[in-house]
Amino acid sequence: MFRHSWFRGEPVAAGSAFTTVFTASWALAGLFDKAWYGHWTWSIPNFGFAAACCWMLCAPRSARALIVLAAAQIADWFSDQSILANHAIIMAAVNATLLVAAAQCGALRAWRNDSAGALLGAAAPGIRLETLAIYFWATFHKLNTDFLSIEHGCVKFLATDARSQPWPMSFLPGGPGWIEAAIHGTLVVELLIPTLLSFRTTRGTGILLGVCFHSFLSSGPRNGFFAFAVVIFPLLWFFASEEAMERLRTIFRRIAGSRFDISAATLVRFAGLAGIAAATLASNRLQINRTFPAWMAYDLLVLAWALAEVRRGIAATGERRPGIFRCTHPALLVMPMVVFINGACPYLGLKTETSFAMYSNLRTEGGRSNHLLVPAHWAPFPFQNDLVEVVDSSNSGLREIARSGMLLTWFDLRRRAWMNPAMSISFVRGDTTVVVDHVRKHPELVPRVSWWAGRLMPFRPVEKAGPRGSDH
Repeated sequence: MFRHSWFRGEPVAAGSAFTTVFTASWALAGLFDKAWYGHWTWSIPNFGFAAACCWMLCAPRSARALIVLAAAQIADWFSDQSILANHAIIMAAVNATLLVAAAQCGALRAWRNDSAGALLGAAAPGIRLETLAIYFWATFHKLNTDFLSIEHGCVKFLATDARSQPWPMSFLPGGPGWIEAAIHGTLVVELLIPTLLSFRTTRGTGILLGVCFHSFLSSGPRNGFFAFAVVIFPLLWFFASEEAMERLRTIFRRIAGSRFDISAATLVRFAGLAGIAAATLASNRLQINRTFPAWMAYDLLVLAWALAEVRRGIAATGERRPGIFRCTHPALLVMPMVVFINGACPYLGLKTETSFAMYSNLRTEGGRSNHLLVPAHWAPFPFQNDLVEVVDSSNSGLREIARSGMLLTWFDLRRRAWMNPAMSISFVRGDTTVVVDHVRKHPELVPRVSWWAGRLMPFRPVEKAGPRGSDH
């Protein structure tokens, strides 16, 4: 019965408009990621991923380009362990889902037929389930005493920190009553988005609410939150109707232009591109993130579409077909399960970074939990309980952690030592002070971790005492 209900039938190929909008948006998300970190040609995987994104933009309906992009991003993510970002692991999970779908459909056939629509149709149910899991954990992690605190929570931090503040918040009052309302409003919105996306009659509302919510948070010219939003937008398209995607594609085509001429519209396009380039070059003087001008241009196009959809009637925006979460093969449920477990890691005693707990004030380390529902003693794995205090180091990152008085897990210290084997370090573990003049020469004092474990198990620094901070 279970098999009959969930794994029956052939996948429905994605429509032309959705395929074009998603693949172009997905390639842009990859290029934004490269621009954000500036890692274009540091290594072969860096360059390969950037090149694959450019190929995808030139051939938005090509399954070959999509398969290469998916494989290139995963290789890039694994190779560059300095990148600890939730949006990067989300991209890796979605791209892994695309590769699983290609394998399940027959990789050679997918490559030969070169239809990105067929590949996306097979992967779509799993990617939709992953999107719901991401929103679920992002909300669940915030159910803790520090996030709900008016004085120490992330909302107070965003409202008052000039570097992280979304632009509209600079015009809003910052009193305790407003902060408390914003705290509960954030929880309601983040819970509403996946709930609305789950039902046919409210799916359009969920898409538009998600677009507006992430656009609001990403409007800060210095906070860089758009690095997450630019990845989430393409995932929201999986819940949209083909007609809504056709209207969005039309907006992009009108802005980009279908031919080269010297009309007034073409001059306006060139002027817009010149303005974006000028603002990018002057980003330091303008005190904005270097990729913020390009993000605002992209975001304004999406917001224009969202406003048009509201005027048209949001019921026309969401996908109204039944069974859009139904995978056609059990293998396509593997990555949604991995994404769900990834979000549960802090409560299992596993990693605390890249588990969708960004800016949630969540603490589960050192036998302490600030979560309202999950106590610390439930964790079956011990990685979070073995904490060390860095005293000094030749590594600038570890030296900054020592100055801040934060603690690291023993596993994370070993991961950082493996990435910087020539550094010196002194630290306190338990009641013992350890001094290492050269990590590579003393593997018995700081044993290395394998490269794959280091990539999959990053941890955040944590305070010795007091409230959990509002960090990534």
